[in-house]
Amino acid sequence: MKRMVIIFTDLRKSLNYPLLFLSVALTVILLVKPDNTEYLSLLFSAAFSGFYIYGKKRKADYALASVIILVSSNVFYLALSNQPLSIIAVVLLSLLIGFIYKKADFFYGSVIAFVCIFLIVFLLSEITPLLFSLTEKAALFLGERGAAFGAADCVYKLFFGNRLEELVYNTGYSKSVVINGKIVSGVKNIYSADRNNKLVSSFLTGRYYQSIFLTLGISPIIIKRLNPEYRLAVITLSIFTVITGNTLLFELFILCYNPLLYLAYIAGVYLSFTVGDLLNINIGFDSIPLLTNLFNSFDKPVYFILSGLVIALIMYFLSRMILIKFDFQSAPYYPRKVKEMIKYLGGEDNIELIKKEKVFVKNPNLINILKLECEINQNVITLYDDDLELLKEYF
Repeated sequence: MKRMVIIFTDLRKSLNYPLLFLSVALTVILLVKPDNTEYLSLLFSAAFSGFYIYGKKRKADYALASVIILVSSNVFYLALSNQPLSIIAVVLLSLLIGFIYKKADFFYGSVIAFVCIFLIVFLLSEITPLLFSLTEKAALFLGERGAAFGAADCVYKLFFGNRLEELVYNTGYSKSVVINGKIVSGVKNIYSADRNNKLVSSFLTGRYYQSIFLTLGISPIIIKRLNPEYRLAVITLSIFTVITGNTLLFELFILCYNPLLYLAYIAGVYLSFTVGDLLNINIGFDSIPLLTNLFNSFDKPVYFILSGLVIALIMYFLSRMILIKFDFQSAPYYPRKVKEMIKYLGGEDNIELIKKEKVFVKNPNLINILKLECEINQNVITLYDDDLELLKEYF
């Protein structure tokens, strides 16, 4: 469990610049081509893998190699399976590349990473038909349950891609209805033919509650707790989520920030779809839930805004309660060996920077030279390789 906390904290820090870059780039792309979801996975592959590996190695050639490996493997998977890698798959493959580079030098690490990643992607493409078959069965079950579909699809998209949403929104796995003497299948198609159909409030309205009010409810409490260098990225991400209705990156950040908060978010998605269904608010979309599309069929705006604000308040106080009781970020876990080194270096507040195999401290007089094997040159501390690598990994 403690090791998982470290991994999630590390991932959250690695998401800072990718989220800032992607929020701006994807806002433009999705406003121009709202149906082109391949861009998200491919751009995320480049941005996350590059920044993650650079943060680990601090060398541009490692970062560039990881970008080439991951983007090309994503394109390879897209060609084999007709869909790009999921966001979580990209994250896990980036972690694997980072692990390989930790154990091998640049040349051998790149070769091993290339072979391993492409082999994994090929194996994934081989089991994708089985995944699609199971997804079709899930779509048949969820096609009658709007709230359950909303919560399930939220998890599915992050981990497996948008296949479940495609089946329910664009095919007859939800329902097929007769409109003006024609059989219409798929919730989006039904919305285009009849905006007052009950399926609209059951399957589409909840997306607007999710992208607007869940974001507004959760993001303030997170932004308030973040260090200043991370706030701009999350503010930009929140704006992107509200404008485009694409919640994937926001969900990934929440998952990495606090997994318990992510579970609360899924519950909030279920609540959002339930409220839209109970109030019978018919607000839909035929591509993605862009904020501008909201006004094309702004059904019962007073009910929508008031109920949405209630959902936002519920999520705000629920998020606040979770982060007060389970704040993984402000109390990071350090193994015993690392705790001892930090103590011997004069405590966390005494450590200014770790750079180029050196530890820079504020007050060298606080160093416990009897306990710590090191060399001291004014405020620059030189540790042995093993101790330095361990400190860099956790601190």
